[in-house]
Amino acid sequence: MFGDGPVTAVVIRLKPNSIAKQLEHEFRIILHADYRRLLTSFPMPLIKLMSCEEDLTARSIYQDVKTLVAENRFMRNRRPTNGFDWPDKYFIIGGDLGGNYYCLNVDASTSAIYYWFHETGEFSLYARSLASFILKVFHDYAEFTLDVFES
Repeated sequence: MFGDGPVTAVVIRLKPNSIAKQLEHEFRIILHADYRRLLTSFPMPLIKLMSCEEDLTARSIYQDVKTLVAENRFMRNRRPTNGFDWPDKYFIIGGDLGGNYYCLNVDASTSAIYYWFHETGEFSLYARSLASFILKVFHDYAEFTLDVFES
């Protein structure tokens, strides 16, 4: 199907930890090792999948430091709405078209991903690890593609 040779994963390598260090300095946090690894070695299939969404803030996983900084600053600096403030322990790593966010709890010992729902301000566990979150992202995009194809 893909030819006779082995399939090779292509990874885009950034300056080691430069993005992670910038984010940690900016927000006075320590990022989980899994997320640091993702920032420094973003797999090409994930890059291609995220580039399908033209709106940078609606990508499930943000790839660029400008979007990461802008979204996290926005939520930390805004006035409380609906009676809630943004807790500093949550670091936004992605979002969706509805204005909701995917976050890491930087105070936790794991890289579990939480989903923040903008209408209630509540955080709920979305994936127990960054790896399972990435699998869910691919699954969600595949389901959406099949729905569009079948309609």
